[in-house]
Amino acid sequence: QMLNKIGIEAFTMGKPIVVPIDNFMLLAALELQCSAPADRIIFLVDGDVRMEEPYLANVDRLKALGYRFAIQKIDSAASYAPILNKCDFIFFDFRRFDQKEYLQLHSDVSSQYERLTRVYTHIGSMELFTNIHNKLSGLYEGRFYRTPITRGEEAQVTPLQVNQINLLN
Repeated sequence: QMLNKIGIEAFTMGKPIVVPIDNFMLLAALELQCSAPADRIIFLVDGDVRMEEPYLANVDRLKALGYRFAIQKIDSAASYAPILNKCDFIFFDFRRFDQKEYLQLHSDVSSQYERLTRVYTHIGSMELFTNIHNKLSGLYEGRFYRTPITRGEEAQVTPLQVNQINLLN
C-alpha cells in the first residue's frame, strides 16, 4: 500500500525494493496490488513458507511475470529445496546461528544453489564484516553500515534506512 501511495522512487532511488510477504499474501494476486514494475520488486519469504503446491505454483507464476524472490530464516538447505530452487536471493542472518552452524548452512547452500545471490544481514561489527568479507562473497548489511562515524565530530549520525537492498548497493 505504501509503494502504491507514495511511489517506488521515493523509497528506492532506482534500486529494487524488498517486500516481505507471508503465506497468506503469497496466495493473493500480488501483481494486481502492486503498481511498481515487476523487475523492481523482490518478494521476501521466510522459513515459514509452505512447501505445498498452491504456494510453489504461485511463486512460479509471479516469477514468470518478472518478480524476484528471496528467502530468509531457514535452518537447512535440504528442508527448503523446493523454494530455494525458485529464489534469486538468500538472506543469512548472523543473529540466528553460532559461527559453526552458520558456516555449515552457508556451505550447503553454496554448493547446491550457486546461482543464489547471498545477502549477509545483521553483521554486528566491522571486525565481523572484515572476517566474513574475506571468506564469503555476496551483499552485506549490518549496523556499522547504518551508523557512519563523522569525521572531526564526536557525534554519530544515523541515516534513514530506505531498504536493505539499497543499503547493500
